[in-house]
Amino acid sequence: FANVNPYLVARPADELRRCVRELGMRGLKLYPTYQYFYPNEPMLYPVYAVAQELGLPVMVHTGSSIFRGARLKYGDPLFLDDVAVDFPALKILLVHCGRGFWYDRAAFLCRLHENIYLEIAGLPPQKLLDYIPELERLADKVIFGSDWPGMPFIARNIEGIRALPIAEEAKRKILGDNAARLLGMA
Repeated sequence: FANVNPYLVARPADELRRCVRELGMRGLKLYPTYQYFYPNEPMLYPVYAVAQELGLPVMVHTGSSIFRGARLKYGDPLFLDDVAVDFPALKILLVHCGRGFWYDRAAFLCRLHENIYLEIAGLPPQKLLDYIPELERLADKVIFGSDWPGMPFIARNIEGIRALPIAEEAKRKILGDNAARLLGMA
């Protein structure tokens, strides 16, 4: 995944295209809470247009963070409603599902928009059904993420998801099938 900071790159859409063509990148991750922008700012629209054209998933950090310097106001998933409407074929992953304040908002956006997905990196598996009560119903649109190296217990997190009281098919989708589909590998 490419990480293109729209403030540090002169032409971020061109840089994304270069990263895909020359470096083989398969997606884009944006960190609005650390780079201090709202994900629906017009300056990002050319980047989203390129990602949509190339079929790249776009991961957007949403919700809280334990790391210094994060500004939570930029992590509200609601700002991605505009992006989902304006780019209906763009695959948008809400990283951390709006952790902290906005789990319900992230789940609602996932239900509302065909092109919004929930990514569960950094969330304790044993709490997933508390945070996202509709996890099994939304299983087609939930992606496991390791959040490595911040969460070094990848195997333990996978086992935690396998232990959830949801259908085995839902677990398979969450643990890999959905990601493979989004990346064009299935």
